[in-house]
Amino acid sequence: RLEYGPASGDGGARFTLWLPILKGEKAEPRAPLPTAEPEESPLRGRRILVAEDEPLVLELFNRVLSDDGAEVTLAHDGEEAWERLESEEFDLVITDLRMPNLDGQRLYERVAAERPELLCRFVFATGDLARPETVEFLQDLPNRILTKPLEVETVRRVLEGVVAARGG
Repeated sequence: RLEYGPASGDGGARFTLWLPILKGEKAEPRAPLPTAEPEESPLRGRRILVAEDEPLVLELFNRVLSDDGAEVTLAHDGEEAWERLESEEFDLVITDLRMPNLDGQRLYERVAAERPELLCRFVFATGDLARPETVEFLQDLPNRILTKPLEVETVRRVLEGVVAARGG
């Protein structure tokens, strides 16, 4: 039985819940319901470089990708990302288009000139699709685009699609 009434003098509300006491045999504990094994993420074990100047977005990528078993390297701008690309190998490169020092477009262009085999690994993240120069740059590229604000499931779906397109 549930009773409702005014609280004593403080202007709030009072709820009282009465539960019956069961007499007799104790209930047997139930076995947990079977759960499906979580699918292994295609991102597990992948080395992913994320170039992003917004700390919250960088942290979102780090958390989501790490939770999926990826080895994540973070870069705070395109220059730092380029330094990493010169010395390490990555399965995916996620880059913001608008960053200080070296933006995502210039990073992509540098990679095109010096390491073109990496171009198919790029995914662009941007909230800047209203600028004509952004649209012009992206429109003919085969690379995938993540639009900000980011949604976790969209990030996973897009990145898993890039991995699958590259042959797993």
